Amino acid sequence: HIHSDERGVITLIVVILIASLTVVYGLSVALMTLDEVNASQASLYKAKASLQTESCVDNAIALLRNNTSVTGNVNIAVLNVNCVATITNSGNIRTITASATSSDSFNRNVVDRTTTNINVSGNPFTVVQYKDILE
Repeated sequence: HIHSDERGVITLIVVILIASLTVVYGLSVALMTLDEVNASQASLYKAKASLQTESCVDNAIALLRNNTSVTGNVNIAVLNVNCVATITNSGNIRTITASATSSDSFNRNVVDRTTTNINVSGNPFTVVQYKDILE
């Protein structure tokens, strides 16, 4: 026969085991959630940098519409995203190399880079080549 003291010890051990399993499960769910949040945030800041790079290229094209011989750097800064577009000249082709850097909430930089070649001899201009520069 099991004494009441032994039943109490067994019950306590079962309660401690169940509580431990619940804590482990809760922690694993919390860690998975943090991973998902970090992945979502990285995707968001990459998208911000990518959109800013496109804006930088569009801004450089607008400058070329006013003056097809423009060369040099064009900067855009909006909130925590900075973009630099460099326009170079080779005959009727203008090369716009754009680089945007977005800083996430942990001050990590996310960079997006593109190169766009534009023929300025026609009206409207034609994009000869557009490519992402991968790191």
